[in-house]
Amino acid sequence: MRADGAARTMRSMLPTFTSERVRSFDERAFERGVGALDLMERAAGELARAILRTGGRGYGLRVAILCGKGNNGGDGLAAARRLRAAGAHPVVHIVGGEEDLSSDGATQLARWRGQGGRVETSLERALAGADVVVDCLLGTGAKGAPRPPYDQAVEALNAHPSPTVACDLPTGV
Repeated sequence: MRADGAARTMRSMLPTFTSERVRSFDERAFERGVGALDLMERAAGELARAILRTGGRGYGLRVAILCGKGNNGGDGLAAARRLRAAGAHPVVHIVGGEEDLSSDGATQLARWRGQGGRVETSLERALAGADVVVDCLLGTGAKGAPRPPYDQAVEALNAHPSPTVACDLPTGV
């Protein structure tokens, strides 16, 4: 979670939900027959819209998306496809590598690559020049403080001068 004044200002403008509340939203969607990948696509659409609003434009917007191995990371990969379609330039970085992605996250990675997307292996290069950074690191299943390598990604997010948009919950909340 960002500790600077800009983050506090952004938090005051947008609601922050608890992990339990976000999980209840997902459970309600599943009860209504929405599949996990469909829910991920819907979340990605909302995430992409929030990123575009934050950046103030689509075309040419440089976006760094930091993804974890779980479904938050899958949301980020799906949002990257939508951002590219809107004319933005998303750069995806998967913290900890691709090997341990959830099955839905791996599906989203294949879709991203199927559209010509690539994954930047360097956190520093992924963040370089970004107009907006996106926190898709840890979701509602996270417990305790972020551990390596997520702790370093959170530090890099906190140090980055551009606005941050978080998927579901800011990492560390």
